[in-house]
Amino acid sequence: MKGDTAFFYSVLYRMLTLNGKSLGRKETGKDTYYAEFEVSYKPGKLEAIGYRNGKKVGTCKLETTGSVSKIQANPVWKEMSRDGKDINIIEIRLTDDKGRTVPEAENEIIVSVTGGAKLIGIDSPNLYYTGNFKTDRRKAQNGTLLVTVQSNGKNEKTVINLSSKGIKDTTISF
Repeated sequence: MKGDTAFFYSVLYRMLTLNGKSLGRKETGKDTYYAEFEVSYKPGKLEAIGYRNGKKVGTCKLETTGSVSKIQANPVWKEMSRDGKDINIIEIRLTDDKGRTVPEAENEIIVSVTGGAKLIGIDSPNLYYTGNFKTDRRKAQNGTLLVTVQSNGKNEKTVINLSSKGIKDTTISF
């Protein structure tokens, strides 16, 4: 990630490392709960370690990713009722060859749903999006999308195909 880095956490102080090398420690603000570090961009792993009363109480890691190589899809529920009302949400992540979400990825994903469900919407973390949510395609934001499907009352397996230019299609079923 390029740019300034701020970590929010209710700890007394925070230590920052880049590729295993310490970039120093800073106390968190009494009222703001964050410590701010200026970091020059270098590829690798940036890790913030939080301490309270001298004990390590939490970590947060950011790691440089490769380019998008795969669409990963994970349904929130592994099964869906065939009653014509039930819904399921599928979490979509654009990942590199190591399975890490690529935060800069904004690929357009095309969604096809067949069998026991119908597509009812696609959403992304883009809070400023004002377009159509009930379409079969959407650009990812921060490498992610949410796809919502609804049972159509048919007693059939639901099959969802996800495609994007330059990436192998992904198909899931439940």
